[in-house]
Amino acid sequence: GLFMGKGWELLSELPLQEHAEQVASEAVELRQAPECPQEQTTVVLDGALMAHHLLHTTGPLFELDRVLRRADDQAVFSVERLGADQVADARVSIYADAGEAESAGSMAFDDEGVAAHRVPLMEEGKVAGYLSSRETAARVGLERSSGSVSSSGWFSAPRVRTSNISLAP
Repeated sequence: GLFMGKGWELLSELPLQEHAEQVASEAVELRQAPECPQEQTTVVLDGALMAHHLLHTTGPLFELDRVLRRADDQAVFSVERLGADQVADARVSIYADAGEAESAGSMAFDDEGVAAHRVPLMEEGKVAGYLSSRETAARVGLERSSGSVSSSGWFSAPRVRTSNISLAP
């Protein structure tokens, strides 16, 4: 579903049984693998793992409602320092785009009715923007919401959340 913009129907299209034996064999091998060394080293991530990391680890750092709730000493990024501090390698640029076709988080409009559009989050290693709601955007003086509000259903309040987040080439 990460790349095809599909839900449950994707399972019926995948050749899961054809790969069951291979997956089981890999799982057994992984259980017998040596422990990772405790040292600083280079790590190479495949596309699926990088997408997972961006969505669940990096994405929340850019959710403006979270940034505003943090005490100054706990904030990773600061609204006041937008674009000022080098927080990553200059080769790192990250953007969010809920309107990107065939992605799991694609939508035409967020739950506040804001049209999906591309939002630069990091450019050349500097924080360039945030995922925001209409309220949080207004609180910090942004021109408009990033269109990043969603709710998991009628029973929960809409909140700023990461949808499609990508590492720019």
